[in-house]
Amino acid sequence: MRIVTLTRFFSFHFLLPIIVLALIVVHILLLHLPHSQNPLFAKGEVISFHSNFSWKDLMTLCFVITGFLFVAIYIPFVFSESDAFIEADPLSTPEHIVPEWYFLPFYAVLRAVPRKLEGFIALLLVFWFMFGLTFSSSVKLVTFSPAIRLLSWSILAM
Repeated sequence: MRIVTLTRFFSFHFLLPIIVLALIVVHILLLHLPHSQNPLFAKGEVISFHSNFSWKDLMTLCFVITGFLFVAIYIPFVFSESDAFIEADPLSTPEHIVPEWYFLPFYAVLRAVPRKLEGFIALLLVFWFMFGLTFSSSVKLVTFSPAIRLLSWSILAM
């Protein structure tokens, strides 16, 4: 099961940049059609894409790639955090490491419950509660629905 998931993730990770690059190329080609964004079109002149814009775009691309290569070759760790150079210890988690802000409520639910299975069930109840609130159509439904009341009281009891 894990191998299939990793293979699918790798396929998605491999194909997504190719799709984005293709969309960028199509965007540039459509953007530089003869009458698209042409400041001299009002005078009747047409600027061709290949001799004018393509060299400008190619030079810009070369400058950007040169900047990336300079950073990658000469100063590769300029954007790294100092925590990245601490040797990993799988048996202990440092105190200064905290999850991202969007995971904090879920970690709080997991830390509030002492046992793993009960914490997992509480986390599933939180997701079930959020799912129920998302698809409720009105305030009246949220106020008087027995399922939402049960979810609310179970979350409050936890």
